[in-house]
Amino acid sequence: MGRKAAKEKEGIGARVEALRNKKGWTQEELARKLFMKREALKNKELGIRPFSLEEACALCEIFQITLDELVNGVRTENVSIGRSPIR
Repeated sequence: MGRKAAKEKEGIGARVEALRNKKGWTQEELARKLFMKREALKNKELGIRPFSLEEACALCEIFQITLDELVNGVRTENVSIGRSPIR
């Protein structure tokens, strides 16, 4: 019986794991920075549990990335948003 190819991870959890590994941090080290247990971070990286908005904002600060980059995996630069008065 052959082994199935590993499914490529995607989503916020996979991006967090990649960013963490790029810094050379363990789950324990990043979990400590986020004031959570390692097991909670593990479940979030695996996509079992979602990151809260507060946690996502903290991750953006920690990794010096935008929320757009964390959520979509794409860094947007100089996006101009038209402002219209609220009536």
